[in-house]
Amino acid sequence: MNDTVTPEETIDVMVEQYVKMRDGLAAADEAHKEKTKAARQWLVDQNAKLLARLEQLGVDSAATPSGTAYRKMKKTATIADAASFRRFVIGGEQWDLVDWRANGPCIAEFLEENSELPPGINYSTFYDVGVRRK
Repeated sequence: MNDTVTPEETIDVMVEQYVKMRDGLAAADEAHKEKTKAARQWLVDQNAKLLARLEQLGVDSAATPSGTAYRKMKKTATIADAASFRRFVIGGEQWDLVDWRANGPCIAEFLEENSELPPGINYSTFYDVGVRRK
């Protein structure tokens, strides 16, 4: 990473270069996304066909010279009623049913109001640069 600023690199030039590069990357990403759209849809469709064929054959997997197709179960859980779920977890002390993480903005507010962090929290701040187009 080269973070040495040369005298000829004014803020104007640096921001202009930054915006051009960011726009170029966004355009390239979008072009790639568009270019591969049909192939990605083909894979989705082929996946559905393979799953249907495995189910039709009554098997969980099928080995071929090119590779193996296999059924895999995916599990997801979403919260339909947050208050009800929260009461259940807290009331039954079922802590393993949830993933805990600190809420950054709330931690910052707590720190500002109390001049100390809640126990067990690491907190840091740092500066970054944002660039907006004119």
